[in-house]
Amino acid sequence: MDGLKDSSTTIMCAGILAPVGLTALSMYNLLAWKVFWPHDGEDITPFDVTVYTGTWHVVGTVIFKLGLAGVLLSWFCLANFDRTDRYAQLMTVTAGIIGLVGGIIACVGFFV
Repeated sequence: MDGLKDSSTTIMCAGILAPVGLTALSMYNLLAWKVFWPHDGEDITPFDVTVYTGTWHVVGTVIFKLGLAGVLLSWFCLANFDRTDRYAQLMTVTAGIIGLVGGIIACVGFFV
C-alpha cells in the first residue's frame, strides 16, 4: 500500500478487527441489556465476573466500548495513511473523550 506507515498486519488486527469486535460486543450488551464486570467479592477466581443490568452500567459500558473502538480505529487506521493522517488527531481525541465519559457514566452506576 502506498503511503503506509505501519505494517498491514497491525492495521488489520488492532485497527479493524478490534473495533469491529468491540462494536459487536456493544451491540450484544444493548440487545441482552447486561454487561460483565470483574467480580467485586473477596474470593476472586479467574474469569469470575459480575453481571450488571442497571441502566448506568449498561449505557456507560457501551459508550466506553464504542469510544475505545473509535480510538483504535483512528489511531491504527487513519494515522497510518498519509492522506488521512491530519484527521486522526481530532478523531482520536474526540473518541477518547467519548470513552472517558462512558467510563464515568458506568462508574456512577456503582454509587446510584
